[in-house]
Amino acid sequence: MIAVDLTIDPQTLVRVRYLDIGGAEHELVAVTCRYVPVTQTDGRRGIAFEVLWDPAEQTPPQPYWCPQGRLRRLLFPPARVRHVRPYQ
Repeated sequence: MIAVDLTIDPQTLVRVRYLDIGGAEHELVAVTCRYVPVTQTDGRRGIAFEVLWDPAEQTPPQPYWCPQGRLRRLLFPPARVRHVRPYQ
């Protein structure tokens, strides 16, 4: 597999506000987010909210190169999503 850097344009980013497992509210800038099908530990199928984000660039003023290995993925129940808004 060949590792490539991604061009991230701030105009395509979104702000995601969510609650963590303890109920504290957080906001991060996401490269992308979506609803995904999941299989829970008990075998039941469900839906999760997936966020792909770059922890090193939470306030990019202009497009930048991002190594794929730096991106992080979060999965949590849709009920914990407070809002998704454009970055700028």
